[in-house]
Amino acid sequence: MSATEAVSLPETIEDRKVIFKARGLVQVFGRVVALDACDLDLYQGEVLAVIGDNGAGKSSLIKCLSGANIPDEGTIELDGQRVDFKRPQDAQDAGVETVYQTLAVSPALDIATNMYLGRELRKPGVLGKVFRLLDGKRMRQEAEKNVKSLGISTLQNVGQPVETLSGGQRQAVAVARAAAFGSKVIILDEADAMTTDAQLALRGVMEEFSSHCTFIMTCNYKSKLLEALHSRSTVIDFKLEPADKPVMAMQFFKRLEMILTENDVTYEKAVLAKIVEKYFPDYRRTLNELQSLAVNGVIDAGTLAQVTSIKKLSDLLKALKEKDFGAMRKWVVQNSDIDASQVFRKIYDNLHEVLQPISIPQAVVIIAKYQYQAAFVADQEINQVACLTEIMVECLFQ
Repeated sequence: MSATEAVSLPETIEDRKVIFKARGLVQVFGRVVALDACDLDLYQGEVLAVIGDNGAGKSSLIKCLSGANIPDEGTIELDGQRVDFKRPQDAQDAGVETVYQTLAVSPALDIATNMYLGRELRKPGVLGKVFRLLDGKRMRQEAEKNVKSLGISTLQNVGQPVETLSGGQRQAVAVARAAAFGSKVIILDEADAMTTDAQLALRGVMEEFSSHCTFIMTCNYKSKLLEALHSRSTVIDFKLEPADKPVMAMQFFKRLEMILTENDVTYEKAVLAKIVEKYFPDYRRTLNELQSLAVNGVIDAGTLAQVTSIKKLSDLLKALKEKDFGAMRKWVVQNSDIDASQVFRKIYDNLHEVLQPISIPQAVVIIAKYQYQAAFVADQEINQVACLTEIMVECLFQ
């Protein structure tokens, strides 16, 4: 665990009050251990960034802390009192708000209604208590006041439908909603996927509420966090030490053997080892891949050829050079199950084979732009096609 300087915090650990504490959290899905005796201390006014690769257990930790999952073992304390969250509503009632990767906003409703979704204000007197009529005017006024107090300049009209907002503005709505009701702890899953505008809004939220509220962020790549956020954060890195990787890979391999045996799937150990080696430590993707490969009840050397890898890059390079949009799009579809960052990296590594030297810097800038967008776009296939189309049109080929 490493830490960067966090502003506005007491100078010594002894002076800091522990707001949120977890001890020995264990989360098991079948034979896969997502969390293994995880401990956490979150101090008053702290911003905690939990960093780790896919499959490291970040989202499992967040779900246990927010009531979305019930841990199999371990305890959670809030303000010194043990809590047992059975559902997200329990955590919200206790002052713990979560902004999930999916944002959980309703596109058809306006900003103000989304901010009060599930906590709607009702009209005073008989109209509200008996007829349950909503007080739309007061919700709009309170929503507008909250947005302005947080300095979120991208949200000008709280009566605007969310479906008309950009991705970054939708993220800002989710952050503002969490800030409005998260009286003690605000949790943000995959914070590095937020746009620059949303991260700036989040920074404003942190400074506004740091005197009484603490924050937990998870992210895959700390380099994608703005310096204003990163420098404000204490960092826990969910990374494996080199000496631990062989041990954990072997443990995972043995669990997979038991899973396949219990499900009557015939397999070759050498092939299974290759699949584990390819995706480790991403347990989730390994399991998804095995589920796809085991549909016929057999995983053998013939199956190994189906393991997802970037297929026929030469076909893509040829399509780009010949400006064959149909062939390029077909290649993207064939590789749609590959992580977007791997695809962009492979293209980057091989463009020198078909581009004139003068166009390579331009292609690098194009790839960097779309690789950044891949963190938050709704459709990765469209994003990759757009990137390759721009390269095809703007760059000079040999």
